[in-house]
Amino acid sequence: EEDVEAERRREQTKREREEKKAREEAERMQNRVEDFKREKERTEKQDADIAMWRDLATKRLAEAGVYKLAEEGDLYAVLTLTMEDMASQIVNALKSIEEYYKKALKRFH
Repeated sequence: EEDVEAERRREQTKREREEKKAREEAERMQNRVEDFKREKERTEKQDADIAMWRDLATKRLAEAGVYKLAEEGDLYAVLTLTMEDMASQIVNALKSIEEYYKKALKRFH
C-alpha cells in the first residue's frame, strides 16, 4: 500500500512538472509572439518615417531646383547650389534685420 501511494505521488509530481514546463513554454512562445509584433510595429513606423523624410528631402531638393542634379548623383552641384541658396537667405535676413534696426533707431532718436 505504501508503494502504491509513493508511486502515485511520483506520478503526480511528474505530471505537475510536465504541466509547469508546458505552461512556461506557452508563456515563452506568447512572449516571442509579442516581441515579433512589437518589432514589426517598430519596423513599420521606421519605414514610414524613412518614407516621410525621403519625400520631404525630394520636395526640398525640387524647391531648390537641384532635384535632377541630386538624382544624377552630382553632390557637389547640389551642395553648391543649396549653400548659395542658404547664403542668399541669410543675406536677405540680415538686410531685413539691418533695415528694422535703422528704422528703430530713427524712431527712438
